[in-house]
Amino acid sequence: MENEKRREFSLPPEIVEHIHSFMKGKEAVRTAIVSKSLYKAWSKRPNLDFDQRHFKRYAIFSEFTKNTMKRYEDLKVKIESFTLWLKYDFDSPTLADELIVTAMKLGAVDLNINFSSGSKWLDLPDDVLRSETLVGLSVTGCCIIDLREVTCSKLKSLHLSGVGFINGDLFRNLILKCPLIEKLVCDDHRLLSFKNPRDSENEIHKLQSLSLNNLRNRGALFFQDLLLKFPFLKNLAIGNIYKCRNIRICSQSLECISLVESYEAVTAEFDVPNLRKFHFEGSAFCCLTFETTCGDDWESDIHIMRHQCSASWLSSLRKLLQDLSLSKVSLSMHVRYPTKYICDYTSCEPIPVVENLNIMDHVPHSGLLDALFFICRPKFVNQYCFAPGNNELLELLCKKLNL
Repeated sequence: MENEKRREFSLPPEIVEHIHSFMKGKEAVRTAIVSKSLYKAWSKRPNLDFDQRHFKRYAIFSEFTKNTMKRYEDLKVKIESFTLWLKYDFDSPTLADELIVTAMKLGAVDLNINFSSGSKWLDLPDDVLRSETLVGLSVTGCCIIDLREVTCSKLKSLHLSGVGFINGDLFRNLILKCPLIEKLVCDDHRLLSFKNPRDSENEIHKLQSLSLNNLRNRGALFFQDLLLKFPFLKNLAIGNIYKCRNIRICSQSLECISLVESYEAVTAEFDVPNLRKFHFEGSAFCCLTFETTCGDDWESDIHIMRHQCSASWLSSLRKLLQDLSLSKVSLSMHVRYPTKYICDYTSCEPIPVVENLNIMDHVPHSGLLDALFFICRPKFVNQYCFAPGNNELLELLCKKLNL
């Protein structure tokens, strides 16, 4: 009788490699020990992901990354993307420079570099911004020495967070030299000190998505000047607004606008004929004015987080919902400490209709929901985080529906 042999279920190498391309580094390592075919696929996966947080000591991480890159070089294996998450160590800048340059030589067209160091920055190698093949670049905690040497003619996606510049201007020396950029994210208001964008006659015709975070002391003229440069922009996200009291946005191309993490009351005017979706997330309400030709064929997604809600605050919420009454509104509320509310709100204006009302509270009672029924008319209601066996919500709904 022949000895039974363990047989592994094997897929075609092309399929295994394709599956691995969707996995993160840690997930891919776990699958590599299952079978020879999976190990082989892992050993030459096109998406390299090095994360120091998955290693107990820096020395082990350093040795692993160097050996991996050497194996790829020896086997002449090409890669598509390279991700590096690195904490500061006396040798980490040298290691990062070596890994990034090698990744570029191996053909990486998408780089994601995150340097977590507190007060120290990692100098981004010159090879990165001189690459003629780079398509996507995401940089956090790095310093760019000279923006005047940028030649990334094929770059389509750029994400800058906590990035410092020594020489050059972001708009003139980077954005204008990357004419194919479709998506731009800036997470630091200091990167947005464009030196008179109107000085240049060039427009960025390819840019479709723009995200600006940590805005401080920016007025209506800033957005007006900025949007003149992006005549085909479809998505605009503005986050972490501080001391930006007035926002006016005029665009024939915009379809989606997001105001995220707004902690101060803002007056915003939107002259956007083709608006399809408006997203708001924060704790302070905005006074909104919309000019659009879409009628009721657009959506509003509102997310509110509060510790407590007063009667005056609920009145402001009603005003916001009225401003958005031409759209299909979805309202989500996360209230940490709901209390009983007394609403005595009288108005001749119609009560705003809400398509979906989602409530998350930590204290199981129907007080908040009862108050919300005074200021809006929800079609669908969902409540989360209430204690099992609590029937206050059902009792209130039955009362409102006269059941």
